[in-house]
Amino acid sequence: MTRIVDRKSETEALRRLADDGEKKLALLYGRRRVGKTYLLTNLWPRERVFYFTASATTEEQNRRQLIRQAAQWSGEEMREEDFPTWR
Repeated sequence: MTRIVDRKSETEALRRLADDGEKKLALLYGRRRVGKTYLLTNLWPRERVFYFTASATTEEQNRRQLIRQAAQWSGEEMREEDFPTWR
């Protein structure tokens, strides 16, 4: 397991969310180059949690990509037209 340094509170909060057995949505944001993606990719096996990193494209392109990746990860059919907005 990769050691994560100086992120104890963040690690504990994210693990609590993932370990309680319920589906949840968490938004992780912050300045560039502070280790957000590294933290997410090293806390759990990729099969256990889903995370999406938005790209520097349009809101619409990010929404569509999120739907495609979530469907692929979950194995459930998700159609873009069923999710016309971020809400």
